[in-house]
Amino acid sequence: MSHKQRIISIRIAAFVAVTCGLLPLGMSLPPQSSAQKSTRSKITRWEYCAIVGAQSDGFGAKKEKYRGVATICYFRSSGCRREEVSFDLVYTEFLKEGADANQSYNTYAARMRAEESAMSKAITKLGDDGWEMVGENRIDFSSGVEVNNRAIYFKRRTSH
Repeated sequence: MSHKQRIISIRIAAFVAVTCGLLPLGMSLPPQSSAQKSTRSKITRWEYCAIVGAQSDGFGAKKEKYRGVATICYFRSSGCRREEVSFDLVYTEFLKEGADANQSYNTYAARMRAEESAMSKAITKLGDDGWEMVGENRIDFSSGVEVNNRAIYFKRRTSH
């Protein structure tokens, strides 16, 4: 076998090895430029969450405190990670703001204020954590019991 034939045979063998994946591809390709690497790192990635509801305790009962709880769902590929944000409303303090003659209306209004305050606290928490409010819509993570739930959606850039 001549020198020229040997070189051609080696080139053909190398081509076949690279094509079939027998040699690492990185060895046959030039290294990436810094511009190519920075283009990949400039892709914006987001993470999302939503406040999926608020509720309060004490339906129909006069209490010393009413607790409102807002639920935040952090969307993950593995499912929803939930966090509860609560607010305790002292009933006597609430009545000082202007009580109604109708006692059952006062307890209803106290529950609604506790829910509203828990939602406010959850929105503030997400804003402080760098989340941006992006919209609101209906959502139903339940088994159909509460189909009129509204969710407030948030997003923020990930550090990846």
